[in-house]
Amino acid sequence: MDIFVGKPDLLHRGLGPRLLRRFLNDVAFSTSAVVQCFADPVCRNTAGVRAFAKAGFRHITTVVSPETQALVCVMSVTRSDCG
Repeated sequence: MDIFVGKPDLLHRGLGPRLLRRFLNDVAFSTSAVVQCFADPVCRNTAGVRAFAKAGFRHITTVVSPETQALVCVMSVTRSDCG
């Protein structure tokens, strides 16, 4: 999932973490079969990495994306982290 807030006046207002938490609760974890969700924001996108962290994601490791060759932060959140 990619999140694009878009308009500059809407940036840095806490919308990213709220959107992520809403997605996790209403979509990803809406079925009991899903117990964990992963994300891989680009590491240089510090605002994006912070948004995922504020939504409950924890950093697991940093890897090079095979598609873009950019460093990405592999992050994870569990159902219990969102409760």
